[in-house]
Amino acid sequence: MNNRNSIIVIMGLAAAISIFNSFTNQTLAESTIEKNPLAKAAFQGDLAQLEAALNVGAAVNGRDEQNSTALHWASNPEGILKFPQGDHVACVRKLIAAGADVNAENASSETPLYRAVFRSKIAGILLQHGANPN
Repeated sequence: MNNRNSIIVIMGLAAAISIFNSFTNQTLAESTIEKNPLAKAAFQGDLAQLEAALNVGAAVNGRDEQNSTALHWASNPEGILKFPQGDHVACVRKLIAAGADVNAENASSETPLYRAVFRSKIAGILLQHGANPN
C-alpha cells in the first residue's frame, strides 16, 4: 500500500470513529460511571442526586473499575466543562463532609487534587482538608 492509500485508510477510520462517537454521545468517563449513581451525580455536579445517593447508603469511598471515587469524579475537569451548571464545589464539600478520602489514588495514581488542578476553588478545598500536594 502506498502513502496515499494509507492516508485514505486512516482518514476513513477516523471518520468511522467520529461517526460511532456521535451515535454513542457518551464519553469514556460517562460510560464508566453510568452504573454508579454517586459518581454520576458527582461528575455532573448534581448535589440533589449526590445527597440522594448518600442517603440510600452509597459508599462515599466506593471505587469504580478505574479505582476512582466519587471525589475523583466531582473534581474531574471533564465533568466541570461538560456540566457547567453543576455545583461541583458543593458536591466536593458534601463528599468530604461524608468522609471522602481526599488522598485516594485511582488506578492511574491520580488523586482528586491532581484532577482538580483545572478548578482552583476545588483544589483549595481539598488542600484545606489535608490533601497531599506531592
